[in-house]
Order: sequence, then C-alpha cells, then structure tokens
Amino acid sequence: MNVETDAIARQRLLVVLAALLEGLYDDAAVSVLEKLRPADMRSGGARIPGTSYELPPLTAARAMQQLLALRGVTTAGALLQALADADVAARLAALTGKQPPLVGALYPLCTGDLSLPGSESLRSALLRLYVVCEKVFTLTHMRRIDALLYDWGQSPQQMDGMPVQKFIAQFVRNAPPPHG
Repeated sequence: MNVETDAIARQRLLVVLAALLEGLYDDAAVSVLEKLRPADMRSGGARIPGTSYELPPLTAARAMQQLLALRGVTTAGALLQALADADVAARLAALTGKQPPLVGALYPLCTGDLSLPGSESLRSALLRLYVVCEKVFTLTHMRRIDALLYDWGQSPQQMDGMPVQKFIAQFVRNAPPPHG
C-alpha cells in the first residue's frame, strides 16, 4: 500500500471503531448483547471494544457487525472478522513470543465501499472516536485515550506497527495500562 492509501485506511479503521462504540448507545444494542450468554464467553477470546466481552472470533465479529448495523454500517464484515481473528492471534503470539499481527495488516480491508462519515480526514476520525470514548470510558481511561489519540494525530504511522491486541485493549473497558 502507499502512503495515501494507508492514511485513508487508518481513518476508516478509526471511524469503524467509533461507530462500533456508538452502537453500544443505541437502544437496540441491548437486543444484540443480551443474546450473548456466559457460555459464549472465552477467556483470551476476541474482545468487543467498549465492553469486557471476550468471545470466539466468529461470535465477536457477528456481534460487532450487528452493533455497526445499528449505525448504518453494513460493509465492514470482513474487517470485523479479521479484527477478531487478529486480536486472538496477537494475544496468543504475545504469550508464545511470536510476532503478533499488526494493525497495518488490517488496512487492505479498510478500502472499497467502506467510506464512513468522519473518515474524510485524520482529524475528523480522531475527533469522532474521542467524542464517543468520552461517553464510554472513565476519566482515568480517557486520559490514556486522549494521550494515545494525540500521539496518533501527531504521528499516525504509529498505528501501523501496533500489535492488534494492544490496539483493541486501548478501547476495552477496564483495559490494563499500556506497557512499554
């Protein structure tokens, strides 16, 4: 991919994340999340941003797709499945000392008809994500998110080499503080 294509993909990934978090505030989100039973939960599974749920990747991707559909986003299925799979693979890689999947590997799935309001510029994508995060996360967590989004605004290429599990962990409730 080239610099311009990567920039657009980054913006779209951030807006998909924002729309996913916004979906949690739709009244219909209850019907999506209440279908998930304790038997569905898997320690070390794929995480649904904005929640503490860890699920098998297919179940997590399906729930994320349903949450996005509440926001009118119906074209992100492949991205969400890859995100769920990469989250689990990256967490396993971290445990085994292998190279984890990186956020930049998701960029090819952020092209085509995945154009969303707020993805016109990096600034607008970061702002949309910041606004919704303020509704979802505690003040302590928002301090970390604010610093992270500021860093990405200054040097967006930092996202490219970030392990997927670290990217997801930033937007999960009760996420541990970042290491290193």
